[in-house]
Amino acid sequence: MEKVLGLDLGTNSIGWAVVERGEDNKCKLVGKGVNIFQDGVAHDKSGEKPAVQERTSARSSRRHYFRRRLRKIELLKILMENGMCPVLPEGALLEWKRSKLFPLDKAFLEWQRTDDNVDKNPYHDRYLSLFTELDLSRQSDRYTLGRAFYHLNPCRDFPHSSAPVADSWGRSPAIVSIFPVG
Repeated sequence: MEKVLGLDLGTNSIGWAVVERGEDNKCKLVGKGVNIFQDGVAHDKSGEKPAVQERTSARSSRRHYFRRRLRKIELLKILMENGMCPVLPEGALLEWKRSKLFPLDKAFLEWQRTDDNVDKNPYHDRYLSLFTELDLSRQSDRYTLGRAFYHLNPCRDFPHSSAPVADSWGRSPAIVSIFPVG
């Protein structure tokens, strides 16, 4: 007596059967069954997508924001060492890193705050840092340069092939229209 296992492997199921072949070549069914499992895809309005895509994109977003926060924290350490931003209380950056509690120090918030009435916005600070000579012995000029660096910190992606071509200064056409050279 010989036993033969037959398998039917589908995308969402496995079918099986065991037959016993006798000496007279007659087959007798010993057992059969099917194991059905969940789809590996999720269904929505636009069709099918991988079931793990939602979890993966959420994890990717969490990592993106965490790394962005780390870059800001590391930059703030450098800016504070060089007097380019107000010094935060001991442990404020560590608390921001661990528990996502943004530093609420009054001087730091004032340093970050924008005010278009007195040309205190990050784009103006970036413009001043590029096209004027700053006196770094003055705290206001150091803070201007620090705000420009802090504003540039999150912008670290590469130019995409679909992005507009930059001018000879490396500026995009949108920036050129706002801040012309000369």
